[in-house]
Amino acid sequence: MEKNVGDTDRKIRMALGTILVALGAAGYAGVIPIANVAPQALTSVALTVVGIVLLVTGYTSKCALYSALRIDTSE
Repeated sequence: MEKNVGDTDRKIRMALGTILVALGAAGYAGVIPIANVAPQALTSVALTVVGIVLLVTGYTSKCALYSALRIDTSE
């Protein structure tokens, strides 16, 4: 798979991924309440997984969803 995530997109993914992983961990530990509809643990794990996906796609500059949709933000 070729790189299809540009520099600005990569920075946004890395920042948002870090925030989501931190929120997920804090929610799972019970430090902050983050769930209203779904159980706290489920919401925390979901946030963490989405955050990790964003971190990995930002780190590698490769996004499978972008490939499927034929989107390329790289310069």
